[in-house]
Amino acid sequence: MTSELRNESICEMEDEVICAEEHLKKIETSSNEKEPLCECQTPCEMVRYGKELSMVKIPSKSASKYMAKKYNRTEEYIR
Repeated sequence: MTSELRNESICEMEDEVICAEEHLKKIETSSNEKEPLCECQTPCEMVRYGKELSMVKIPSKSASKYMAKKYNRTEEYIR
């Protein structure tokens, strides 16, 4: 199953794994050196994404207050 983003198609991770496993088996079992070992095409375009990290305390103070009241527990217990 693929979805379209601009002009590139995006494969599901399971499809990528299956494809990679099939090609690795071909490489391992290939006895004819004239036969190309890799059928994968070089991508025309590559996109690099930056890394981000965000954090939040769960549950928040207001959420722990609400849950303590709802479940008849102390806020310390909820945290």
